[in-house]
Amino acid sequence: MRRSIKIRRATEKDIPSIKKSIVEWLNWKTSREESIKRAIRNRELLVADRKGRVVGFIHYVMHEDIIDDEG
Repeated sequence: MRRSIKIRRATEKDIPSIKKSIVEWLNWKTSREESIKRAIRNRELLVADRKGRVVGFIHYVMHEDIIDDEG
């Protein structure tokens, strides 16, 4: 059986799953909800979704340019 995973932008409805993952994976006492919300607003958070269930996530930051063009 093929188990397909869809990668998509996180939404506010994903916050509970992301918080749970952070607490479990990193053994943190807090879930950093405000940081999660900020990452969603900034479009810096992707989730891996399997049949409507979040099974992973990645937080990233886009940079305008990573190499200085000093000619």
